[in-house]
Amino acid sequence: TENMEEKMKYLDGAIAEFTRAIEIYPPYTDAYDQRGLAWFRKGENDKALESYKGALKYNPNKATTLSNMGAIYFNKGDFQKAMECYQKAVAAFPRYADAWLNLGSTYATFGKFKEAIDAYLQSVKYDNENPMIYYYLGITYQKVGDVANAKNYLETAYRMKPELRK
Repeated sequence: TENMEEKMKYLDGAIAEFTRAIEIYPPYTDAYDQRGLAWFRKGENDKALESYKGALKYNPNKATTLSNMGAIYFNKGDFQKAMECYQKAVAAFPRYADAWLNLGSTYATFGKFKEAIDAYLQSVKYDNENPMIYYYLGITYQKVGDVANAKNYLETAYRMKPELRK
């Protein structure tokens, strides 16, 4: 639904149901994850993080949980914690393209462009249909002065998603 009040009502209902599921069966990591996602969608990042930490208590190497936590830390400006979460996510599931993409963005934030490019290349290896990966590769190659690669990756991104061209 596009109605924000209705959306919040659904999220509150989901949070209550996931909380009940956790009360019934505490090791149910998916309930923690989904509750964390609902809290995140409500803009309650601290509650989302607590729920994700609950999931990690039972499954410390769950890549999606780690990546979701990384996104919250990144949005809060805690890039070090975000990077640690993304590194753990790709270590737990090396084919996780989104985590590689997010790790690359975090490296770029630190000015570690070579590491960012390496992470983006890992991401595109596992998801060659995401135009944002090509876009960030192109931008990062621009930062290091590699015009040929920058042009190649940016043109690929623009072909896939023309609205990226600014």
